[in-house]
Amino acid sequence: MKVEYRFAPGLLGMTFRPEEGEGMDSSQKVKMGNRTCTTYLPDGLNLRTLHPDVLGLVALLIAYPYTKSRMTLPYGVSQAFHNEVKKTTNISMLPIDAGLKPRKASASSVPALAYSGGIDCTACLVVMPSNTCCVFHERTYPKGHAHNMKAAIHACQSLQQSGRKVYRIRSDFDDVRDPKGFAVEMSTAIPALLLSDFLEFDSVAIGSHLEYFIDHSRFYENRTYSIQWENLFRAVDIQLNQPMGGVTSIGTYKIVMKSPYIRFAESCTSGSVGKPCMKCFKCFRKQLIKLALQRKPVSDAWLDQCFQTKGIRDKLQKFPIFFENVMTYNTAHYSGNHPLMILLKRKTRGDITDVSWMEKWHRPSGKLIPTRYRPEIDKNIRRYLKVMTDEDEMKVAKWKRDFERLPEMPAIKKHHSAFVHAIRNFNC
Repeated sequence: MKVEYRFAPGLLGMTFRPEEGEGMDSSQKVKMGNRTCTTYLPDGLNLRTLHPDVLGLVALLIAYPYTKSRMTLPYGVSQAFHNEVKKTTNISMLPIDAGLKPRKASASSVPALAYSGGIDCTACLVVMPSNTCCVFHERTYPKGHAHNMKAAIHACQSLQQSGRKVYRIRSDFDDVRDPKGFAVEMSTAIPALLLSDFLEFDSVAIGSHLEYFIDHSRFYENRTYSIQWENLFRAVDIQLNQPMGGVTSIGTYKIVMKSPYIRFAESCTSGSVGKPCMKCFKCFRKQLIKLALQRKPVSDAWLDQCFQTKGIRDKLQKFPIFFENVMTYNTAHYSGNHPLMILLKRKTRGDITDVSWMEKWHRPSGKLIPTRYRPEIDKNIRRYLKVMTDEDEMKVAKWKRDFERLPEMPAIKKHHSAFVHAIRNFNC
């Protein structure tokens, strides 16, 4: 893969030129889309002073899945960074600048957060140090696209009004992937990496929560998501920070509900300010969490509407369901009589599973937090959530084992088939 940079005041352009055999990821389902991308940056930022290793890491976060054995850059990287890339990815990043020293964060550095405006990253912000700088990736969508940035931009503006530091970075680097999206989960950190020398960052936090470690791994097993990205971030002295790594989606919602940010935090990208679409699976899932935490009943009329919505129906018919544990939690707290919800409860084991651990913090995940910030974040998490007991931690491990065995469980397969048959024939 050959990479070219284009610098201009307030702008970074990148061009990717795949070589023979490159351009598809390991699943053969995702390919390169656009070969160029443009990122707009704050006034006063001189990209020519950004450490070449950081630019190399950014290029890797955009094009790693489509690169085979070599990535050639316009500027040489340090020998140490080249060695870590080779060790971690088996890709040779060239050229090597023998005189270039690895990046070193200054003693006055501060933490950054890859902020999206949603519940999970907002919970992350709540528990992080007060000097955390939010960096928002303002994604580009064509006019009339189903997704938009309205609610997220409103959240950024509201945070700024509350006194938080927020930088909005407009970029189309996610168009290099086809279908549009992040090449790897850690690509969300790219805008913060590009500001790392300008604003002096020593870490970048992302809102990845416990589900990514207990449920989602099987969805990524045939793709290039499993390398140790934390080693590559550490190689540029910007540690990867995952404060929510031991908190489920239920826990992140619980944290935000107790914070002043609940007024504007919104995960839906299809609705508007204060008006989530309520037609997507994310809205369905999050609304059920909210009602369960508030101990409020779920309306049959609302469920009728949801079960007839294609985006929700399609997701619920998967086996297992994406965010299966969240739906188990939601159905475990359902006490109504809607026939489809009762079938969904059996399908997701909400009728037989103790879900109390999902409201607590899995303390061993503290290793995902940089040592410098661990005591403060630990203390802040405990303000909002109880800590899992040894028994709870055993339940987490059991959930992961059982989740991987679901397709082999005859009783669950039977409940799944009954639910699928019922929802396909549902017409209220």
